[in-house]
Amino acid sequence: MKKYLIVLTLLFSLVSLGISLWVFNQKASHQGDWNPGHRILPKIEIINNKIKIDFIRDFRYGADGQPITTNYYSDQFLVSDVKKMWFGLSQFGGLGMAHNLVSFEFDDGRYLVLSVEARTEQGQGYNPVLGLFRQYEMMYVIGTEQDVIGLRSFVRKEPLYLYPMALTKTQVEKLLVTFFQAARVLEQQPRFYNTMLHNCLSQLLLLSGEFSRMDVLSEWRILLPGYSYEVAYEMGYLDRSLPIEHIKAASRVDFNLSPDDPEFSRKVRLGCQNC
Repeated sequence: MKKYLIVLTLLFSLVSLGISLWVFNQKASHQGDWNPGHRILPKIEIINNKIKIDFIRDFRYGADGQPITTNYYSDQFLVSDVKKMWFGLSQFGGLGMAHNLVSFEFDDGRYLVLSVEARTEQGQGYNPVLGLFRQYEMMYVIGTEQDVIGLRSFVRKEPLYLYPMALTKTQVEKLLVTFFQAARVLEQQPRFYNTMLHNCLSQLLLLSGEFSRMDVLSEWRILLPGYSYEVAYEMGYLDRSLPIEHIKAASRVDFNLSPDDPEFSRKVRLGCQNC
């Protein structure tokens, strides 16, 4: 019996070693038969106070979640014109399974969404377990709210919350530059998505400079981002003068609101007029 256990232990160790060697020998690449929404990386140029972006995504989707129009456009923004940052939380499953995104609001009424995503290929779905083993490249999707938010709230009917961040203008400007600089680097240097360390939320927190890797790994509400709004509230990133239950209820996006509505961005924020 003892010899049997020893053999099993050795076999398990060899298999684990083989898997580890295979995983860490994988090389990230921008080459792939990508799904339509992940096919084109945004191209970013940052010159002093100006951010120029090509391939901003503005898709519309059918009831099955597949694109029916695949529009990209170019635009430019002044860092000094950024007004506010919004934290989006879209719950696609139970047990805290959720996707995070940020939306920057500018003085002229424009909004720009940044979403850190696992870049999937044709026929490949997302699996959080596989996301631990270098099975997905990482991608920054930069797009309109009608595309990124509309896909999750209106098409997929995911419970989606858009929280107004209680940050100073200086903080928002810094985060804007930091996030888009990271997206520019990724365009030149591919890297793997990781469910825990390089996912939608942890990547944003690490880039912000407010969290270390150990902070991310030790906080279960970050690893299960459906509860991350609680962390944001405790850190003072949401208005602490209001009860958290009030902010959450007011931040819920109406999933009946169509992205084709010309006032989509204003209407997704109607509940947050007092939060």
